[in-house]
Amino acid sequence: MTEKTDIRDSDEKVVEIEMERLRTFTNHPFKVIGDSQMIELQDSIKKYGVLNPLIVRPRKEGYYEIISGHRRKYAAERLGYKKIPVIIRMMQDDEAVVTMVDSNLQREQITPSEKAYAYKMKYDAIKKKAGRKNCGQVDHNMGKRSIDVIGELCGDSAKQVQRYIKMTELIPALLDKVDDGSMGFTPAVQLSYLKKKEQQEIIDAMEATQCTPSLSQAIRIKKLSEAGKLTESEAEGILGEIKQKEADRVVFKNEQLYRFFPSTYVFINKQMERVSKEAVEELDSKEVILIFPSQRKNNKTVRVLKTPKTDTSERKVYIPGFVAQCLIDIKREQDEVKEALGSEYTDYNLIMATTFGMPINGSYIRDQMQKVIDKEGLPDVVFHSLRHTSVTYKLKLSGGDIKAVQGDSGHA
Repeated sequence: MTEKTDIRDSDEKVVEIEMERLRTFTNHPFKVIGDSQMIELQDSIKKYGVLNPLIVRPRKEGYYEIISGHRRKYAAERLGYKKIPVIIRMMQDDEAVVTMVDSNLQREQITPSEKAYAYKMKYDAIKKKAGRKNCGQVDHNMGKRSIDVIGELCGDSAKQVQRYIKMTELIPALLDKVDDGSMGFTPAVQLSYLKKKEQQEIIDAMEATQCTPSLSQAIRIKKLSEAGKLTESEAEGILGEIKQKEADRVVFKNEQLYRFFPSTYVFINKQMERVSKEAVEELDSKEVILIFPSQRKNNKTVRVLKTPKTDTSERKVYIPGFVAQCLIDIKREQDEVKEALGSEYTDYNLIMATTFGMPINGSYIRDQMQKVIDKEGLPDVVFHSLRHTSVTYKLKLSGGDIKAVQGDSGHA
């Protein structure tokens, strides 16, 4: 927070300008709010001053437009600053947009809507700078080069950049639900294909059912829209399915589910590891079942599906009936998504997979677990420690049958 970075070109100087002569960048997509990070920034400025000057450009109306430093200006203003250090830089509109977006995308916390509008502004600027027309349209042919450039610079795939840009077609009420986490990103992208009137009907349906759509539900809603058959009543019916599923899970007790799943288990005979690309070449080819493609060009590691280290690592793990039912539900929804996405979905026969079929990162699972811990006020635990906890309980339940627990848990 206190590190000073020299962002000047060789012939540029830092000067102080009155706050009243500064203006926010036109259509600035990034929100400036008084959150905890802003409090930290204010504390830093109070202690050390504004270490990194703002970047501004002069406008013919006599004011200066902020390219980079909206948060610093906000913080300094709240502390009573009348002037602030800036670097005045001459920029064309397109160059200013790209610089503004790039400087803000470095922030640690960015909402999906901020990222969406930032990508859209940068995309339009790059297209305009390249002298192309009809830059507003985004598809697999037009603008592919610009999309690729943005993806490579910002660490997202070209398709992911396209999805973010498409999401700018959502009405504000739906975007707010993505930003606050009550609706997922991929369902939101599907809803962005709906007409504005239909999107408002979806909001009304969400209010009526107190539910947001899963991806498979959003895809079904989109198909109804394409067929001209989408109504608020139809939307309520689809969204209400979640409430019905939740009700089913409340009504059925574990012992009732065990009647339908008396002996459910998963059979473990493969393992997934992330290894360096150099290490892949040293692996025994008989061990390697599949090498998953890298999702980013600069990745130095890859995920590998391989056989277990020892024969004893292959085992059955018995699971409760309700867990088996959850896995069945996930697989059913995954099949619906796979059918809807077509060639965009890569089927590696994984039940726990991303929306597009790729393996889920361990960090994602840990993050989701931490959210549950925080929400429910549970004690902090390391994800892997749950395995050891389960062994303790299994020993108690089995009356100390060590051999049985070894076979079930994979512990020697």
